Parts: sequence; structure tokens; C-alpha cells
Amino acid sequence: MALLRLDAPVPRTAAWLTPARLRDAAFCLLFGLIMVVIQYRSGAFTADLALDWDEPAHAVSSLMVHDYLVQDFPHDPLQFAWLFYGHYSKVAIGHWPPLFYLAEGIWMLGAGRSQVALLLFVALCAAGLISSVYLEVQHRSSTVAAVVSVAVLMSSKVFYLMLCGVRPDMLMALLAFWATVHCGEYMRFGSRRSRNLFVVFAVAAVLTHGRAAVLILLPFALLPLRSRIVKWKWLTAGALVLLSMFLPPLLHQASHLSLPTMLPRAWDIILSSVFLPGWPWTIHARDGVALVSGWPCAILALIGLTLTFNRNPQQQFWAAMAGQIAATMAFFMLVAVPVESRFMLMSTQAIAVLAGGGVHVLLERFSPGRQALRLAVSAAAIGWMAWAAVHVEPKPDRGYGQMVKNGLLNTNGLALIAADEANEGALIVEASLSDPNRVHTVLRASKVLASSTWMGAYRRLLFASSPELLHYLDHRNVSLVLVQPTCTYPQVAQLRAALVGDPADWRPDSETPRVKGIEIYRRTLVEGAPSH
Repeated sequence: MALLRLDAPVPRTAAWLTPARLRDAAFCLLFGLIMVVIQYRSGAFTADLALDWDEPAHAVSSLMVHDYLVQDFPHDPLQFAWLFYGHYSKVAIGHWPPLFYLAEGIWMLGAGRSQVALLLFVALCAAGLISSVYLEVQHRSSTVAAVVSVAVLMSSKVFYLMLCGVRPDMLMALLAFWATVHCGEYMRFGSRRSRNLFVVFAVAAVLTHGRAAVLILLPFALLPLRSRIVKWKWLTAGALVLLSMFLPPLLHQASHLSLPTMLPRAWDIILSSVFLPGWPWTIHARDGVALVSGWPCAILALIGLTLTFNRNPQQQFWAAMAGQIAATMAFFMLVAVPVESRFMLMSTQAIAVLAGGGVHVLLERFSPGRQALRLAVSAAAIGWMAWAAVHVEPKPDRGYGQMVKNGLLNTNGLALIAADEANEGALIVEASLSDPNRVHTVLRASKVLASSTWMGAYRRLLFASSPELLHYLDHRNVSLVLVQPTCTYPQVAQLRAALVGDPADWRPDSETPRVKGIEIYRRTLVEGAPSH
């Protein structure tokens, strides 16, 4: 029998599968599972894709890209987009950059054209973001700090909102995180590789969502880290880019950039990004859960901020996260865009990282019982994540998906919906999901009965009277109309008045199951009847 040699080389696979790597892989798998569980428990897989006004546009744009890749590639994509828009007028590529929709479309080639596939891609991006935060914080400090960072990030309402909707923010935040990491490395060490990766990730993030333009400010926020190797010519080029981007809006709102107007806006930004909103929906209102992600997390982040002033080997990482928060605040103060907590995912992830750093600083101060305390904090953070994953309030479901499944659109002619943006988008995205070949068409009253800017400003009616409007409906062969009476837009009131005033041609439908607050009208005339 051959003797076992003690100096025999260790198999390569055994050397790779170290306990630390197995632990990290287990954590990453756990994070991915939690993402899917949160989506499932919220009902996102079955609820309408209309969490806010933007979600329908993101979903329809992704479906359009998928259908183009399947049905018309490599022919003219612009022509296909116009044809698709004619049936489902919620395509928003151009208002938003195309990378997210391209990624979703390619993903659905393998995962299938469905609502579940759309959301699973978002879950994949969220798992990538959570795993990236965990691995980087764990590498720069400790496992317990990494777990706390993940728990804090998942405790924010903005993270939940972006996870349970079809939105590009998760992909943008993932790309922005790595852009921030490499920007810190470049500013301190001048590594060409880090510079190139920063540019790649930053450009990809901007191509995912325009708010990632915050990253252009990041090198200037990290000037204290600048090494001799970092050339001033690159910073000068970046300053010129910044000047070209921000000078027009600055000149436009120059009269409003006074201290009394900027200070309240700065406070709104701090409240929206630094003091993380409580856990989703109503859970944060009881059991003191709001405290978990409010002031305590902000205090931990401030303690973690001290790591940026220590001349330690990982100083650039913590400074980069602090710089991202500063760049976000500067961006929203300089550019006239809405300040809402749902726009603050990038700064939220940076705060979560610094909060984990704060835990690391505090635990380093405890010598006796440090290991037991680390285990207790890690167990509490993991337990909190697991508890929160199964205690989420359901995503609001308007009911348009069920209406479409029940055959709402199985009639000749076109459908028209006159409602606010969320209801219009909810019907259009559900109809598009069930109609890959674009057999049906859903018109938006906000586009065909009125004109306005993209954001809904300067709205005006396109028809001067009810007879003109009814003639248009006849001409377009509209046979089904959905109206939201409580909507205050002028085209809604005009359309409803025209339908009620023409009972010979239009009758209220009281038999079809409907969405609460929505009236349904069907044409009584047969196709080909004389028009008004």
C-alpha cells in the first residue's frame, strides 16, 4: 500500500474551495433567494406592473426590445419601434437610455416573455448589488460589517420599491457601485486599470439611467485622495464635461439659486438619502421598526465615515462611498430634477456601506467577548433580513391584468383609456404582455385627445366639441372606452361627457368586471355604421 506523502500538492479544486469562499458563496445564494422571496411575498409576480407612473413604460419598452429581437432583427429598429408604439404607446426609449431595456430583452430570450421574467432580471441585479456590497465590505473590514451593510440596505424602502417593480435603478446602482469602487482606487493609486474600469462602469450606468450622471462629479468629490500619478489633464477634461452638462440648467435657474432656496432643497436631499426611509409600506409604523433604518443607521454611517480619515490600506474604499453621497447631494442641488426618496438608491447603498464600517469601528473597540458579540450582531442582522423578507405588504394590484385575462380586449376595433398616467400605463402593459403579436391596440386619451409635453405640462384639448371627438372615435373604429371619472385632466371630462351625451351609440357596461373607479363604455353601433 502506497504511503500518503505529507508534501503532496493539494488538488487545485480543494485549494479553491476554502471555507471562507464557501461561506461567501452561501451568503450570496442566500441574498439571491431573499430577493426572490421578497418579490413573491409582495405579490409582484401577479400584481399589475404599475407601482408608479414609470414602471409601465419600463416594462413596455423591455417587451418592445424583446419582440424586435425575436420578430424583426436585424431590420430597422426605429421603424419597428414606431409600429409597436402605434399599438401600445408606452415605449420610452429616448426619454430613458436603452441599456436596461436591451438587457431585459436579451434576458427574456432565455427566460421567456412574461411578467415573472421581467421581475426576475431585476431580482438578479438586486442580488448582484447586495452580493457586491457584502463581498467588498467583507474584504475591506469584516464579515459582520458586511452582513450589517446588507441588512441596512435591505431595510430601506427605496430598495424594496426598486426590487418589486420593473425599473432600471437596480442595474444602475450595481454599475454605479463598481464605478465608485474603481474611482476611489484610481484617485488614490492612479491605476490605469482602475481608471478604465471606472469609465466603463460609469458610462454603462449613465446608459442605464440618466441619474447616474452623478458619477461625473465623483472624481472631484474625491480630490483629497488624488495621487501624483493622477494627471490634472483628466480632471480638467472632466471639468469641461461637467461645465457643458450643468451650465445650461444653472443659467436657466440662476435666479433661484439663492441661499434661502438651496438650503431647504439640501435638507430634503439629506432626509431622502441619509435618513433611510423605513421598511416598506406599513411595517415600519409598528414595533419600532422605523428606528432600525432611521437615526441609528445614520449614526452608524457617521461613525463609519471616520474610516475615510484613517491612513489605512482601504481608505479609498470608504472615502469613495462618502464621495458618492456628496456627489449625489451636489447633483440634486445643481440640477432641477425632483428630489424623491425613490431616486436615492445610489446614495442609500453608500450609506449602508458606511453603516457597516461604523459597526466595524465599534466592534474593534471591544477586546473582551469580541467574537461572541460579532456572532450576536451577525445573527441579529441575518434574522432581521429573513423576518423582513416574509413580512412585506402586498404590492398594489389595480386589476387590469385580470381584466385582460378575462377577455376585455377580445372585440373588434380599438380600445381607448382616459385616466391618469398610472391607470393608462397599467392597462397598456397588461395588454402588451398578453399580446406579443400586437393584435390589439390601446390608445391613450392623454396622447390622442390632448397634447402636452412628456411630463404632462401645457396640456390642451385637440377637439373643440363632443361631435368632433365622437367623429374621431368613429373614424378610428374605437369600440371600447375606459374612463376614470375622478381624473382631473380635461380630456377625461370631455370624453365622458361626449359618451354620456350619446346613449344611442355608447352604453355603459355594468357586466364586465372592472377596476375600482373605472367606468367602461362599449359601442352599440355595428361596424361600418355612419359616423358622426
